[in-house]
Amino acid sequence: MTIRDAFLNEGNKVSLRVILALMMTNEEQLLSVTGFQPLLTEINDAAKRAVNADELLGRGFKILNLSTSSIVKLRNSI
Repeated sequence: MTIRDAFLNEGNKVSLRVILALMMTNEEQLLSVTGFQPLLTEINDAAKRAVNADELLGRGFKILNLSTSSIVKLRNSI
């Protein structure tokens, strides 16, 4: 299953899970960046390096407590 297939089947939560998995996988590199634009560049580069979509999906679906209500609470707290 590709990330696109999972997104079409599961919806927006898949995108959030994949993005979080990507950021968690590259946490050290992302934390070492200073500035917003360099951070976006590093995230883009990390996405290009992530050649195994199955691994990203697997890591994303292991993230617990990502219910719709918890996402809404996080959004409202910002």
